[in-house]
Amino acid sequence: MQKHQIKTFDEYETPLYAIRDLLDHWQLENLYIYEPFIGSGHSTKCMRKLGHTVYAPGGDFFTHGVPDRSLYLITNPPFSIKKEILRKIFVEWNHPRVALLLPANVVQTDYFREITAHVELLKIMMPTARVKFIRDGKMMNKTAGFSCVWVCRGFGSNIHMEYLGHRGKKDP
Repeated sequence: MQKHQIKTFDEYETPLYAIRDLLDHWQLENLYIYEPFIGSGHSTKCMRKLGHTVYAPGGDFFTHGVPDRSLYLITNPPFSIKKEILRKIFVEWNHPRVALLLPANVVQTDYFREITAHVELLKIMMPTARVKFIRDGKMMNKTAGFSCVWVCRGFGSNIHMEYLGHRGKKDP
């Protein structure tokens, strides 16, 4: 059994619009992305559909080697092990290009402040509406019962908190 087993109740995947809103905001094209938590592969397909090259190794994230520092690490990690994931990405790896979709209340925790204390140019990007996650291949009927933020590093601009809005319908 893996040390940090991902629980089945923790597999809620990111809809296309949430990824598109993030990347459109930064006006980034043709990125090389590292997606460590692939689930069914929905987010990987979305990022490829948006024209990006995605490296998605799968398997146990905690056994992955340090990703190339030129890659953008973009993911919606399993929330049940978010603390350990934050520690690996920001402390162990000190990865320079990161976008993590996390529950908004995480940024108010002591562990988040402790883990990210050394991180320069950390940005918190707030979607203007709650995310409708993908579960079992289908967009959920309701939005999540909590707000999410993108915790970002290495995406330009000196603004530390920005609001994200989507355009058009909420497509999967």
